[in-house]
Amino acid sequence: MLKITGNIQKPIAQEIEQVIYWFFNEAGLNLNVIRLKVEVSLANQELKGECYSPRRDKHDIWLNKACGLLEMRETLLHELWHVHQIWHNRLVVQQGRKFFCNQDVSGILYLNQPHEIEARDMARKMFAKYLLTANL
Repeated sequence: MLKITGNIQKPIAQEIEQVIYWFFNEAGLNLNVIRLKVEVSLANQELKGECYSPRRDKHDIWLNKACGLLEMRETLLHELWHVHQIWHNRLVVQQGRKFFCNQDVSGILYLNQPHEIEARDMARKMFAKYLLTANL
């Protein structure tokens, strides 16, 4: 199930939806079993995006409306990679602690956390592939 919210123009909402469907197809994920809500708004100006996953099959992604469309796409792919990590039990949050590949990474600085490094790397690769293969 997919839900896109926020005070955004219809073409931007359609682009977000296209990126999500493209990603789920590429990553072999099924939107029929994963609940995904994407909100586009102006909240925390310091963040480009954020993913909150209270359960393995329920994810809320927030995107900063102040970002341009290109940056919003890449940020969305980064956050969707976290959905992928969680779905495959590679990233687990338990009692406020983050575990990546069964290793507690909570004490590592955000930019150095292995799941963040992987998400940044995969977002760049997926973004490049998306630009080449999507009907833009």
